[in-house]
Amino acid sequence: MAKDFQFHPLQPIGENIHFFQPPEPASSGPALITLCTWLGGATPPRIQKYISGYQGLYPTSAILLTTTRILEIGLLPFSVLHARLAPARDVLRRLISSGDHNDSQSILLHIFSHGGCNTAIQLALSLQMEDPRGHPPLELGRYLGGIIFDCCPGNTSFGRAYQAAVHSLPPSSVLAQAVGRVLLYPVIGVITGLQQTGWMSSIRGL
Repeated sequence: MAKDFQFHPLQPIGENIHFFQPPEPASSGPALITLCTWLGGATPPRIQKYISGYQGLYPTSAILLTTTRILEIGLLPFSVLHARLAPARDVLRRLISSGDHNDSQSILLHIFSHGGCNTAIQLALSLQMEDPRGHPPLELGRYLGGIIFDCCPGNTSFGRAYQAAVHSLPPSSVLAQAVGRVLLYPVIGVITGLQQTGWMSSIRGL
């Protein structure tokens, strides 16, 4: 993910976390749109297309963007991800405590693929935990007006995992496609084995 990319009109509020707060509370649509984006192929311009699309649909809605880091997919403990998500939790707590939400105007959660699914789940779970700064636990599900599952995992087979990984290879480079497919085969095999033995968090859990 390009660190110097500006997701318009969002501003960075943490590591790989961006936020847009409109001048006034949402007059229609969700009070907050939360995007937990995918890993493979999630280039800044592709993410920007979703941001711009939501801006066109709901110009007065706040937008919270959390992108995925590859090390957080099974290699680092969840505590590392929970620490990184602190600014996102602060945004959600402010919205919920302000009362600028109701059944029809609350939080829309858009989850993309394996990486976004992992991030969204850990965000929800970390909100339920005891906070060192004294914030009370929150049940995120109570404030969700809707969830979009965008290409999220639905099958734990090696074949599905391999095809999903292949899809993230650069489509314009024949060499990268050929080398990538060869290298991905043993990598996905090892990851699948670690998930099945319990050494790594499993797609089945997601």
